[in-house]
Parts: sequence; structure tokens; C-alpha cells
Amino acid sequence: MVVEIDYTEVDVDENRRDRDLQRRLKESIWKMTNPVMTT
Repeated sequence: MVVEIDYTEVDVDENRRDRDLQRRLKESIWKMTNPVMTT
């Protein structure tokens, strides 16, 4: 069904968003723990 295709597309979008958020979170935590190394 078309609904399943739409759902998988939304799923992929959310996964990408989650990865982006995790990457930003790691970067911000890394910067907080290593303030001298920030550029």
C-alpha cells in the first residue's frame, strides 16, 4: 500500500534527523569537555 511507502519515507527522514541531532549533541558535549580545543 502507498501508506507503507510514505511511512518508510518518514522513517528514513526521522533517522536522518536523529543522526544529525546525535552528531550535534556529541559535538556540543565534546566542546564543553574540551573548551580549549574549540575553533
